[in-house]
Amino acid sequence: MQQRLATIFVMLALAALLCATYVMADPVAPLTLTEGTATQRNLSLIEAQSVDAQGGYVTPLNISALTITQHWQGYYGEVTGTIVLADVNNKTMYNWSLTTISGEIYATREAAPTWAGVGCADVADIVTEDAYLNMTNADADSVNMTFNQKDHPAFSVGATPIGLNTCWSTNAFDESGADSTDFYQVLLLDGASNIVYTTILENEATGFDNGAWDFELMVGESEEPGAPATVQYYFWVELGS
Repeated sequence: MQQRLATIFVMLALAALLCATYVMADPVAPLTLTEGTATQRNLSLIEAQSVDAQGGYVTPLNISALTITQHWQGYYGEVTGTIVLADVNNKTMYNWSLTTISGEIYATREAAPTWAGVGCADVADIVTEDAYLNMTNADADSVNMTFNQKDHPAFSVGATPIGLNTCWSTNAFDESGADSTDFYQVLLLDGASNIVYTTILENEATGFDNGAWDFELMVGESEEPGAPATVQYYFWVELGS
């Protein structure tokens, strides 16, 4: 499977209204989304290993190997954003550039997620997602085995709070190949029972490749025989001020 690891640059405008009560807006589509070059681990570069064989002997061998997942796509990149004071015709009275990025990025196969009623995906939802990806929940790279902890910061999806350590989650890796203390991956479900892959934005944190990134995000995509060659994901952004 060719991993489509993409660097995505997001420009976002949030409407600020002068009113007595401030209402949190739902996540919005990015203004722009630029896909970089996809890369994948080149297994052909691994050197061949050999041992000597001699008739009449038996020899224990301990072998380690790797294979590329057939069920996950990774994205990473930078986010830029602007808060605007604008009218319905997109005429801007004033704007403010965000110098420190915070918030979340969401990815879903649904073009119009139902943000009302969004919450944590439960065990039954994970089983359903594993089946969609042609896996059982016992597979090593299944959703069940990947999102296997509840350890993430509190955040909000629009006006809906997601409490501390309430959803199934995991962390992408840091530059040492260990679980990062950043790049939280959280599994949500929208109000129409669509899986929403979520990552909490960082501010130029050190990523898996030693680069400074604002996000790393994993989404499910099956490359098993008979599965579609690609799956379209829609991205949504919620920026804090």
